[in-house]
Amino acid sequence: MNRRVIAAVLAAVLVVLGGGLLYSYVRNADARAMQGMETTSVLVVTSPITKGAPAEAIGRAVQLKQLPKAAVVASAATDLSQLSGKVAGTDLVPGEQVLTTRFVDPVTQSASTFDVPKGMQEVSVVLPADRVLGGTVKAGALVGVAVSLKIDNQMLTHIVLNQVLVTRVQGGVPGSSTTTANPAPSAQASAAEAPKVNVIVTLALAGPDAEKVIFGAEHGTVYLTVQTSDTNTTGTRVVTTGNIYQ
Repeated sequence: MNRRVIAAVLAAVLVVLGGGLLYSYVRNADARAMQGMETTSVLVVTSPITKGAPAEAIGRAVQLKQLPKAAVVASAATDLSQLSGKVAGTDLVPGEQVLTTRFVDPVTQSASTFDVPKGMQEVSVVLPADRVLGGTVKAGALVGVAVSLKIDNQMLTHIVLNQVLVTRVQGGVPGSSTTTANPAPSAQASAAEAPKVNVIVTLALAGPDAEKVIFGAEHGTVYLTVQTSDTNTTGTRVVTTGNIYQ
């Protein structure tokens, strides 16, 4: 009986000892794998980072680690200062290297998109912000397209399309008189001194309607009116200098 007890105790000790040795072996596997390899320090994601997170706010979600040079991606970041002023352009998961190419300017990140309905095609127009409700139009909105043209010395304005789907909006595109993108005028600046900023609006259109928008943008002036599915679009007419006061 005593022999059985002693054998059982020895077996338990061997199991514990073997487990400890295995744990030590696995824990040091990375170090052994990199022996003889040239390594470099890069930032690696240690906690999930959500799309849109500012680079200045992810310090606790990344860590500087030694990796074999052969495994390091060319755009891997070694310091958060390389991402200053940018935001994550996509979700990042633990274990992946922090790449500078996955961080974008906030203006680019804010450009949302909306699915294009089947059979439609997309057309983009560059418009001053004051022709796009101050640049506040978002992807998924419905808009009316008003075009002003000069034909035979006659000025004409008409809403040529209604309830057009906006699929993409990109703001902060400098105008001809602007030197910086998405500028912020001081509180003392007058309205006349406010910099002009353009907005790129992409619309989902059928072919014939796309032609109208392109023609208007090429040869006249385009304005967008914000609408809803309940907007009353009846009663419009071609407005001219002869009937504007009627």
